[in-house]
Formats: sequence, C-alpha cells, structure tokens
Amino acid sequence: MKWPADVTPDLDALIKLTGPPAGEQAPPGQSRQTLAVVNTCAWYRSWDLAVQRGDAAAVAASLAAMTDVVTRYPPEADAAGREYVRDAARQAAAGNGDLARDYVSANCFDTKWTP
Repeated sequence: MKWPADVTPDLDALIKLTGPPAGEQAPPGQSRQTLAVVNTCAWYRSWDLAVQRGDAAAVAASLAAMTDVVTRYPPEADAAGREYVRDAARQAAAGNGDLARDYVSANCFDTKWTP
C-alpha cells in the first residue's frame, strides 16, 4: 500500500486504536480494511492540502491515486462504497472536494497523522 508523501498515519497509534483487545485476534480482513480506509483518507487529505498549496503536481498525483488505487478498495459487494469513492474522485477532479472531506471527517476523525 502506497502512502502520499505529505500525509501518513501514525501506524503505532492506529494499531492501538483499531487493534483487537489483548489476547484476541482481529477477524480475517479487518486489518486490511482498516488500512484501506485510512489510506483513502490519506489520499483525500493529500489532494485537499495540495489544492490549498496550489501544488498542481501533487494534486495530479493524489487524483491519480484517488482514481486508480482508492476505487479498488471497497469490496465488490459494497456497491454503495464503490460508487462513493468513484464519485469522490470525479468530483475532486472537477475541483469539488466535498465528498472527500466528508469521508475523512466520518472515517478518520480520530486518526493521528505524522508530520
């Protein structure tokens, strides 16, 4: 899983926040799904920060990840999730980051990011 250069999670904090209780194992696939959600947030945040900085190259790189990587994360059975990330990428490409920001606010509000 590739992370944007300017936005990465504090993985130790993420493990503590999302890991199973002591002595228990996470259900199969939970760790991958958690990383996919946080990776999606990272790319959305990276895009938003690049737009704010006026960094066209970083905007393009984030949009490429939003379009080519993030859209593969939701499971096939999650039609609404797949449509959401496709719509977020399309809207961001058109300059509207509302869906991307909403996703980050809803899913990564307690994620600690490294500088």
